[in-house]
Amino acid sequence: MTSRSELDLGAAAPQAAIAALVILVAALLTAVVRYRPDPAVQAVSAPTTRVLGEAHLPSPTAAALIDAIPWGRIERIETAGGTLRPLPVPRETPVLLELPAGEWRVALSNPSFEGELICDFTLIDGARHDCLVEFERLSVDQYFKDIGWWR
Repeated sequence: MTSRSELDLGAAAPQAAIAALVILVAALLTAVVRYRPDPAVQAVSAPTTRVLGEAHLPSPTAAALIDAIPWGRIERIETAGGTLRPLPVPRETPVLLELPAGEWRVALSNPSFEGELICDFTLIDGARHDCLVEFERLSVDQYFKDIGWWR
């Protein structure tokens, strides 16, 4: 037969485990809330500038997706004033360029076609602009024939 003290001890073990678990969860929640960074206190950095030769341009604030059909290589990226930007690596399209807001011109080439095609566009802060040029317009049938999937 089991004594009364053994029954009390057996019932106390699960209660102690539950109490320890509750204390552990409370401690974790307290640590998360206490050590979480306060968004109002975080430092906000001012926009920086990048130096390109002698010109100072503001940091990128907008984006331009440049693409070409069948494909293209970026030859020049310039502002409306003619200031050249460094070319991305790789230069083949599609390319997502992060640029400051303003007017831009991007020249593209493809060795299979003569000359360059130009993307002229205006970027607005925080927005994305898409620019697509066509060196050659292909039908779906012609595309599949060119890559060997269609006879």
